[in-house]
Amino acid sequence: MFKRMIAAGLMSCAVPFTSVAQDTAELSPEIENTVTFLIEQAANDNIGLRFVEDLTTEVGQRLAGSKSEARARDWSVAELTELGFDEIRIEPFEIPFWSRKSESVSVVSPSPQPLVATALGGSAATPKGGVTGKVVRFESLAELQAAPISKVDGKIVFIDETMIKTMDGSGYGMAVRKRSQCAETASSKGALACLIRSVGTQPHRMPHTRWRRGRWTGCRDFRTRC
Repeated sequence: MFKRMIAAGLMSCAVPFTSVAQDTAELSPEIENTVTFLIEQAANDNIGLRFVEDLTTEVGQRLAGSKSEARARDWSVAELTELGFDEIRIEPFEIPFWSRKSESVSVVSPSPQPLVATALGGSAATPKGGVTGKVVRFESLAELQAAPISKVDGKIVFIDETMIKTMDGSGYGMAVRKRSQCAETASSKGALACLIRSVGTQPHRMPHTRWRRGRWTGCRDFRTRC
């Protein structure tokens, strides 16, 4: 029963939370008793939480296709074996792998200064020697989308759109669009590269990144005003 409890806990983490209206199904006494038991055990057991905590601290970041992901796989097999699971198997698969090497972004004139920046996952490498150009600033993704090609062609685009802090997270939904669409939009208008303000509300100079759709040179994510 212990193994059934752990398996149920893992499955519950994989199912997205949705609110769906549906008819109530009648449960047999056996199933109802099992469900009640699992709920009670889950409320008084921290094995699932400890598993996730240990995975993130002992292995850390696990980008798909990386050596860290392979290390996480071996770690998980060992942990599940120790927990008593008797049907553990590894299924091989192929997946494209992207790796960040190094990056740097700087204002070269009129007031030279380095910027705190990081590349969005999936970005293609810049040409040897990097990219240098005049920066054109937009207050939002919408402003960039409406801009004529003549304003963007041959320049480095910077979207200086801030994220509005909201209780329901709706501010993120609006702000994150520039992350997925800046490079594609800027590239279609002839831009050299695209810079965006980090998608977040914290004030620190600590850039964060996530994956972007497609591949295009020079998409960066940073929180510094140019």
